[in-house]
Amino acid sequence: IQDNYIQSVPLSHRKSFCQFYTPLKAADLMISWLIEISPDIIHDPAFGMGVFYDSARKHNYKGLFIANELDNISVDFYKSHVMIDGNLDLRNTDYFLKWSNKYDAIVCNPPYSRFQKFQNRSNVFNKLKKIFGKHISGHTNIASAFLLKSIYELKQGGRLAYIMPIEFLST
Repeated sequence: IQDNYIQSVPLSHRKSFCQFYTPLKAADLMISWLIEISPDIIHDPAFGMGVFYDSARKHNYKGLFIANELDNISVDFYKSHVMIDGNLDLRNTDYFLKWSNKYDAIVCNPPYSRFQKFQNRSNVFNKLKKIFGKHISGHTNIASAFLLKSIYELKQGGRLAYIMPIEFLST
């Protein structure tokens, strides 16, 4: 489905949503590690074309898979090309709008974008400062903000699997 999406949706649109897709082998490795703890829920904050969900189904994961995706074109494309079962709760919403959930397992390949393109970053950073008690640099990229929010949302004893850009180490 990723290849079909890439051929169907203009590069300019994909770039505007910072869409870079996860190879299935990487998704399989991440999902197989997450499901070792038999989570009731796996959360994907940046669903894209659902490679982590596809991998979870391939690994016979039977729990609930909750996913957020901001891009309505991606969500509509996915829903029109894939038969969705009852285990997927795909939400066309901004991951940073709700801060009260806790998850057993979180898997993500977050959007990669410089801080200049991070809309509403001051609201997100203020929320992160309130939660962690630390000032978050205004130069923090979107991927790092996703990771911090996911750390906050991870249940005690849960597992988190993230793909992060190398620049994360200098944030």
